[in-house]
Order: sequence, then C-alpha cells, then structure tokens
Amino acid sequence: MKTKLVCAGAFAWSVAVGSTAFAAEKVVLALSVPPGVQYADVLFGRDLGFFTEEGLDLELISFAGGGVSVPQVANKSVQFASVAPGIVITAVAKGEPFPVRFVYNYWRTYTNDFAVLSEGPIKALADLKGRKLGVSSLASSVNSVARAALAAAGITWQKDIEVRPVGFGAAAWKQLETKQVDAINLSFSEDQRMRQIGMNIRQIPFPEGYQSIFTQALLTHIDTIRDRPDLVAKMGRAMAKSTVACAAAREACVRAFWKFDPTSRPASDKEAAWVRESVEIQEVNYAAVGNFGGSKATWGSFNAGALKIYIDAMKANGAIERSDIGEDEFLTNQFVSEFNKFNTSAVAARAQAAQAAATGTRK
Repeated sequence: MKTKLVCAGAFAWSVAVGSTAFAAEKVVLALSVPPGVQYADVLFGRDLGFFTEEGLDLELISFAGGGVSVPQVANKSVQFASVAPGIVITAVAKGEPFPVRFVYNYWRTYTNDFAVLSEGPIKALADLKGRKLGVSSLASSVNSVARAALAAAGITWQKDIEVRPVGFGAAAWKQLETKQVDAINLSFSEDQRMRQIGMNIRQIPFPEGYQSIFTQALLTHIDTIRDRPDLVAKMGRAMAKSTVACAAAREACVRAFWKFDPTSRPASDKEAAWVRESVEIQEVNYAAVGNFGGSKATWGSFNAGALKIYIDAMKANGAIERSDIGEDEFLTNQFVSEFNKFNTSAVAARAQAAQAAATGTRK
C-alpha cells in the first residue's frame, strides 16, 4: 500500500488501492467522503484481481464533497467519481452543465432516512413539525430531497422545523442522544453505527417514491465516453464483479479494508466483533447496491425516471428554476451490456474460496 498527497481539497491521507505486476493503466476513482468499510466491495475486488484483469491499476482518493469531486472529473484530473446527482442537476438547470455523465449506477436507491430516539413521540414525518432536525451540512444537495419529503407532510423547511448542521459520526449522534436535535437525516450506515454503540433509535423512511433515486453513481467525462468506451466498460465491469464478490463473502470483503488502512485493524481479541459490525454496515448498504426491484440484476443500469423526483424536489424548493430536463443530459445506459459480461457464479465462487482460505473455513 502506498500513501500520497493529492490536489487541494482532497483528504491528504488518501491511499492507492493497488499496484500491478505489469503495465496496467492508472485509473483514479474519487469519493466524496473518506473511504470506510461501506466501500470495501471495491477494495475486495481489487484484492481478488478484478481490476488488474481488466488492465486497470486503481487508485482511490477522497475529496470534501461532490462540489469538489465533480469539477475534478470535469477538468480531467480524475477519470471517475462516485457522487450524488444534486450538483450535476443544478449545473444543467442553470445552463452551465459540466461536461460529464453518470455511467454506472452504484448505490441504486436512496440510503438516507430520518432517525429519532425510539422512546420519543416521533413516529412519522408529520410528527417532526415544530422540532429540530440535524443534517450533515446546510449546503448539502441531499437537503432538497429532505425538504420535499417534509413539505409533503405539511412541514416547511426552517419555518415549521429548525434545521441545524451536525456533520457525521459520533458528533452527530451525540446531538440526537442528548436531545439537542429531535431527528437526524443521515444514511442507513450511520443508523447502524448508532445501534452498534447502544443507541435505541427508530428509522422514519422517506415516502416510497423516493426510493427510485440513486444515492451514488460513477461519473466520467463525456470525452472519456466518446474516446475511451473501453475504459468505461472495464471500470464498470470490475465494479460489478467486486459487488457480486462482496455479497458472496461478506467477512472477507470487510477484512479487505485492513489492507487499505492497516490502522483500522483492531487488536486480535476484538477482530471478530469488528468484522461482525462491519458486515452489518455492509448489509444495510447492500439494500441500495443490490436493489433491482425484484428484476434480474443488471449491474450499473439506471431506471427510467430515476432522477425525476429529485429534479422536481429541487425545483419545488427553489434550488433550481426549471425541471424540464432530459435524463440524457445526466446519464447513459450505453455500457450496461458490457458491465454485465461476466459469470456471476464464478465470481461468487472465487470470493467464497478467498474467504475460506482467509478464515480457515469451508464453504
């Protein structure tokens, strides 16, 4: 493993996730949050050789939000970024689009909800009227979706509900636990971590229609789509294999994070608990990654109308002035057949064999 500094705005501890024994093509994937076990599928896939078999030498870096990641793709500093759609929608609506498109649907459904203390009186969105809500940041693009869901429940943002920035992690959870806020609007994985430290919470989901919104997808430059379709196909296929492998061998998958960040590995007597809790986090994320609505898995595909609710919500809340925007201005499904050209059973078997070898167990 090698550590390197990256350009301004990125987390300085970003780590390269692989080097190859032959001359592979360097490919950078930018994240909008610090890498955690929620991205262990990518790391596991790298360890199993899925990226190197596609001729790719993958490097994972993180920036402080999509507001930094998207411009990095637009100026070709990085080839791919995994981001939410808000900033791209805003740019198109303003007539100042970035020269980018979403090409691979990664976290296929919406992974945020509203978490409250289970012993409290809040059981539905309407019960949040007159309360205090914690969000990661007042500038976060996901607030448009929260605002729309609350509006549907008769609650006006910063009028019928006070909204405060609380960040992520322990600092955010503490504000809920000590009742500085009555609810927090964060991700499923944050909910799971709260439970793991002993907090009793209730999850209040978004209305059903919002589940079609993807949380994260891989973005690349339109020139890459035109000039390097082979690169897009290879990247998406390796991502798809990695996800299938992680679903088949969860324990080995989360353990892959230790190679990426050796400081994350606990003392030997605490390893089993760490693995168990990390697998739980992976499982809640997989509710989005593997959600095909009961249909056959077509990795990387975007559902028709996937962004309409998001766009309409942003317009209703004044974040954008127009919603008559075609989805082809944001995303493409042209590579889906290439992404899915692999044997899922063989990939799963390979992952399970790796897990058996690592843990000393049999399938």
